[in-house]
Amino acid sequence: MGQALLNSMTDKGIKGHGYLHNGMKQLSANKPLRTPADAKGLKFRIQSSDVLEAQFKAVGANPQKLAFAEVYQALQSGVVDGTENPWSNTYTKKFHEVQNTSWNPTMACSTTWSSPTRAGGTACPRTSAKA
Repeated sequence: MGQALLNSMTDKGIKGHGYLHNGMKQLSANKPLRTPADAKGLKFRIQSSDVLEAQFKAVGANPQKLAFAEVYQALQSGVVDGTENPWSNTYTKKFHEVQNTSWNPTMACSTTWSSPTRAGGTACPRTSAKA
């Protein structure tokens, strides 16, 4: 299956050489997200995807299809309350500068809906990215 996908566009002069995993997507918001109900009423930036739109609507959130280049300003101005991205994007694009998100990258904790824990089963400490 993987090789078939890599070779699926050779007739158009495109050859796939490998796959890139950019990390699992994490939700971030200006308030803790511990259960799906916590997303209700929040505006989340999503990629232009009807599937993602349906997922966010299913939990009562308000998905906003925005270009990735617009996310920083949208967070800064309050156009959106949160995003779904791998932590690498959240960090490298400095979304933590404009979002009061709770996360601690040194402990690989996140504000996802899966109750983040560290060894021993204790909850990860919540830290504000804004000082």
